[in-house]
Amino acid sequence: KNIQLKTATSLLPTPWIGNEKFQVKASSNNTDKNIILVPYADASQTGGAIATWLNKRTK
Repeated sequence: KNIQLKTATSLLPTPWIGNEKFQVKASSNNTDKNIILVPYADASQTGGAIATWLNKRTK
């Protein structure tokens, strides 16, 4: 599957430190949504939940 990461145009919460943000289309319960991704080190600024995932490649 081809994942297209784009620079996001939406605003980040005030007073967010940093300006890197990316957008990717995701699907949940047969509904497409755009999600915003920020660098991991910036992610917990608002005290919200953060998650990291890595794909395990198998042969």
